[in-house]
Amino acid sequence: MYNEIIFVDFENFTKIIEDIKKANAKIVVLVGVNQSRKPFVFAKELLESVSSVELLKVKGQGNNALDFFIAYYLGVYTNRNKNLKFTICSNDKGYDPLIKHLSDNGINIKRTEIIKKGEATKSESEDKNTSKQQKQNNLFETDKDYKKAFTNIKDIPAKNRPRKINGFEAHLETLFHKTVKKDKIKKIAAEFKKLGYVEIENNEKLKYNM
Repeated sequence: MYNEIIFVDFENFTKIIEDIKKANAKIVVLVGVNQSRKPFVFAKELLESVSSVELLKVKGQGNNALDFFIAYYLGVYTNRNKNLKFTICSNDKGYDPLIKHLSDNGINIKRTEIIKKGEATKSESEDKNTSKQQKQNNLFETDKDYKKAFTNIKDIPAKNRPRKINGFEAHLETLFHKTVKKDKIKKIAAEFKKLGYVEIENNEKLKYNM
């Protein structure tokens, strides 16, 4: 089963890039009336790496004819599969207002471009910017006390780590030998939870994701 549906505008997106080679994705390739054999070669190559490929040959002609069909089928698929991710593969920025509207209404959607060699695709650029922002906001990367706490906990064998949050905070207090105030200890412990490095389960025990 797939968790993402990727629409390919075959009028201006005829190259297979790594962004659309996903084993758990369904690819919907929209093909114009005058496009013949090449889309089938494209689909055959994709089938080696993805869950499903659907070729939709539409009869519309003229500039941007496929845009309207993609918008229609996107509406059909998002209505049926609101919890899936969606990607439109097209260099046409005309899709962006529609993507923003869908995003504002809770749909997980983005557009991916093919651009000049040596430059990142739009989605790659977004991922890099997101990663950079996350790193800047991650105190475990920027604050020496947070970094020390993270390294210490990670190096403890899983079976020997504190099992409850009170013990976790007490361990950190011992680690810093009163060189760090208690309020910062609590903030460090809270950051572990905020970033998902530790979770508090129903039995009040800690689960570690490190």
